[in-house]
Amino acid sequence: MDAQWSEWLGLIARWVHVIAAIMWVGNSMLFNWLDRNLRDSGEGGPAKFGETWLLHSGGFYRVEKFRAQASTLPPLLHWFKWQSYTTWISGVALLILVYFSGRGAYLLNPLNPRLGYADGVALAVAVIAGGWLVYDLLWRMPARNARAQGFISLVLLVLAVWFMHDQFSGRGAYLMTGALLGTLMAGNVFFHIIPSQKQMVAAIEAGQDQDLALADRAKQRSIHNNYMTFPVIFTMISNHFGGLYGHPLNWLILLVLVFASAAIRHFMNIRFTWKPWLAACGATTAAAVIALIAIYALGGRASAAARLAPDPVADAQPVTFDHVWSIVQNRCLSCHSEHPTDPVFAAATGGVHFDHPSQLKAYADRVKIRTVIQQTMPLANKTGITPQERRLLGRWVDAGAPLD
Repeated sequence: MDAQWSEWLGLIARWVHVIAAIMWVGNSMLFNWLDRNLRDSGEGGPAKFGETWLLHSGGFYRVEKFRAQASTLPPLLHWFKWQSYTTWISGVALLILVYFSGRGAYLLNPLNPRLGYADGVALAVAVIAGGWLVYDLLWRMPARNARAQGFISLVLLVLAVWFMHDQFSGRGAYLMTGALLGTLMAGNVFFHIIPSQKQMVAAIEAGQDQDLALADRAKQRSIHNNYMTFPVIFTMISNHFGGLYGHPLNWLILLVLVFASAAIRHFMNIRFTWKPWLAACGATTAAAVIALIAIYALGGRASAAARLAPDPVADAQPVTFDHVWSIVQNRCLSCHSEHPTDPVFAAATGGVHFDHPSQLKAYADRVKIRTVIQQTMPLANKTGITPQERRLLGRWVDAGAPLD
């Protein structure tokens, strides 16, 4: 596919994806807030769960929640489903355009040569589909206490995250985690929440009472989605931060942020009935920061141990710009140019070009971070840069990035 068309398709899919996700998550958070702010007004009898008043855009809104009957069912009933479907469909389109195209350059791990392109795509699809089947089967099982199911779900999530980081690239594993959680959320809407609502409406139209068991089933999956919103949003934006997915312990960083954000979401849910919620959010944030500091300390030592031992002879030689420029020409310019020769990444360089030495100097600090420290560039090391060349680039930047 032409690079320009690929870029436009990616832009449109991402645009639709973000807008739909905002609508979906916004609706989820709004209705969750409403459920926790319903108050008994003394009207409506036992069929009424409660009501609340809202002020927005210069007007007052009175929202009531009650057990519907055939006589109270309105001719126009608003359903909230297409936001989730659109988010998932556009997300799958992005997964194909960005991670499954280009021979899986963003998806595959260059340190895992056993996993080829076709096998990598098949494994990614299997993880998403299989993850949904396992999760759905687990929560369909009757249980006296949902805590056991919840614990098993968390253990399976940890194993899935570790497995994906073992098989895919760091960036691909972060995105695959988001795709898996997003699929669970969309599956909950499509297979449980909407069907339960349809059955409730059909029963009411037939003159029957509202079956609260259906409402409970839909609510359970809705609560699951509520807890997954913050982690999914994080994975959506994570591909912009190479210091996370490029870290040696990237899977552990992801788990810390996933569990911390889900815990904060929990405390926000119970803030109207549990006064220490804000302190709990602060404690969770502090614990996550401490954990991340420890991970970066451990990862720094692991990364240092993985590097080649210093070469006193090579390091004693002066770094000339001719050496640096030769590395850039051979390892970077096929993508980072106004006229790139790489058809896959021609439109994925973020406008960073190295056609002139002054451009390279302007991005010198960024070159060191991405190429020497994080080692996330060149992407998937497609151009075969060597550890010695990375060290030389780092020494050049440390010397002030001279051009003479």
